Amino acid sequence: METEEKEVTDLAKTPEPSDIEEEKIEDKESDKKEEEQKKVSFFTYFKFLLVMINSTLTSMTKYLNRFSYDYRYIRRVLAKEKKILKVYINYYFKKLKLIYK
Repeated sequence: METEEKEVTDLAKTPEPSDIEEEKIEDKESDKKEEEQKKVSFFTYFKFLLVMINSTLTSMTKYLNRFSYDYRYIRRVLAKEKKILKVYINYYFKKLKLIYK
């Protein structure tokens, strides 16, 4: 009886070839899942980085536009006045040419 019990337990302990192959397949699948998780993690961090850069650029643009608003306004006004002065100067030069001819 004891030998029969030992044989039964020995059979249960020794893995069959199909069990070993299944374990190898499971190991390969688990490795693939881990690699996919690493890829997903990388893409997640990359997306987060892009969002942070976009947000930073937007904030900097708003700040600089607010900071430079007065300077841009003055530049526009001076450009308009310059055009007006060019028109008047051309008018007076034409008038002077007619007088001195």
